[in-house]
Amino acid sequence: MNSKTAHFISGSIIVFIVLTACTLFSPKPTPTEPGALYTQAAQTVIANLTQSAVTSAPVETSIPPTETLVPTATVTETPTATNLPPTSTPTATSTPTFTPSPTPIPCNWARFVEDVNVKDGAVFPPNASFTKTWLIKNVGTCTWNDQYDLVFVEGDRMSAPKAVDFPEGRVRPGESVELSVDLTAPDNEGRHRGYWMLRSDTGTVFGIGQDADEAFWVEIKVVKSSKYAYDFIGNMCLAKWRSDAGRLDCPGTQGDEDGFVILLDRPEIEINRLENEDALWTQPADTKDGFIRGEYPEFEVEEGQSFKTVVGCLNDAPKCDVIFQLNYRIGDGDLQTLWEQREVYDGNFTKVDVDLSPLAGEKVHFVLTVLANGSPKDNKAFWLVPRIVD
Repeated sequence: MNSKTAHFISGSIIVFIVLTACTLFSPKPTPTEPGALYTQAAQTVIANLTQSAVTSAPVETSIPPTETLVPTATVTETPTATNLPPTSTPTATSTPTFTPSPTPIPCNWARFVEDVNVKDGAVFPPNASFTKTWLIKNVGTCTWNDQYDLVFVEGDRMSAPKAVDFPEGRVRPGESVELSVDLTAPDNEGRHRGYWMLRSDTGTVFGIGQDADEAFWVEIKVVKSSKYAYDFIGNMCLAKWRSDAGRLDCPGTQGDEDGFVILLDRPEIEINRLENEDALWTQPADTKDGFIRGEYPEFEVEEGQSFKTVVGCLNDAPKCDVIFQLNYRIGDGDLQTLWEQREVYDGNFTKVDVDLSPLAGEKVHFVLTVLANGSPKDNKAFWLVPRIVD
């Protein structure tokens, strides 16, 4: 070995030792770069050796190639948010909901809307003729025509035909129709009810209710009195009742602000007295100076007859202040007054006896009227057994 070669090797070793010492005392590489320390040192030595070899290229050397013993670090790439494999997000599984199939709507199906007249419990004398009217709605899918019928099914038929034709025209699904039948009150006293349904143009009988197989009805109360020439209680629902609000039902509904007429079978009058005879409770409309009026069917007055009753306020009406009137009308003439009396809640009542002789031989519509004397408060007026006697 010549001196130049020896100097070259010695210098290289010194450089390697210096670089290695510097590297050992350098800051540690971060954990994210494993083997960086060794790789950097090896690369420095190789670079210096290469540079020296290039500078000394003309000098031949017999040193065989030296294999690099510094291991090459394998850097493992840390997955980032951009190269992570897609993560599937669990999806909530909905529980199937059972949806029932809709129930088919029947072709022929009815719904009761209201009693147009003759409410349940309407009072009539024996053998009184009257007309019952219902308001019925078509809730099926078929159109009703005048080939349909109102048919009696059971109960008290009250002298009605077994079937009554529908009115002319068509009643489409969703529309309503008034159906009427002429009836006669039974001769015997008490409550009577008759059941009715409908019949299609093909002969199918149907009615109201969930399955279109239920009947609607008419119910009346028959009050029999042979003691009087005319009984205003027994005929109460043959009268036409009105108030400031218009036409009223008979019987009415207690508490109705439009006014009402109700039959009381055991009225308690203002002196804490409980009567055992029937009375009419006639309540004016709930308005200042309101009224209620019932006009009865025509009655022919005979000589010597008189109108009798007892009037006053019911017991639980301390602010009652009303005016009673007995009116009449002949034919289509004007309303006339036969008798008038003011009543307040004062512990007293009034017995009434009106001579009808001036009307003898006349066909008269008698009218029972009650007027509120100012305030509508507590105007619970009663007529105890109003009647015409010989």
